[in-house]
Amino acid sequence: MGAPSEAEDPTGLSLGDRVTHAKWGAGTVGQVEDGQVTVVFDTVGYRTLDASLVAERGLLERLAE
Repeated sequence: MGAPSEAEDPTGLSLGDRVTHAKWGAGTVGQVEDGQVTVVFDTVGYRTLDASLVAERGLLERLAE
């Protein structure tokens, strides 16, 4: 019924990863599930993004810890 987890999360991101977005700035991955990535951004709050678009367009960049 469901697609393989690799297909659901092509981003390679995990819960708790710190990331940055060109428009929304830095944030923390709060959930990676069902082909979506939810990030809690420091300045704009929650945003849910399509995981395949994140991977395809490079919308999120993992921050060094």
